[in-house]
Amino acid sequence: MNSKHFILSTLFFVLPLFLLSQRTITGVVKDKSTAEPLIGANVTDRDNPSSGTITDIDGRFELTIDASTVALRISYTGYTSLEVP
Repeated sequence: MNSKHFILSTLFFVLPLFLLSQRTITGVVKDKSTAEPLIGANVTDRDNPSSGTITDIDGRFELTIDASTVALRISYTGYTSLEVP
């Protein structure tokens, strides 16, 4: 087998495992008392803060995380941080 076939074969076996180990989470972050969307709120993997995003103008976010992630941490200036399982 030449090296091109080996690399291609390896990708077919490794890529599905990588894709199965991740999931995409979507949601909306709103102020609890006013129900207004929070623009620019930080949404991160609790155990891996470098994996995160911020909410858009409608308070929406989309974040791809490891399947092993236990909770998301949501933070916003002036608010108490929240952890969501």
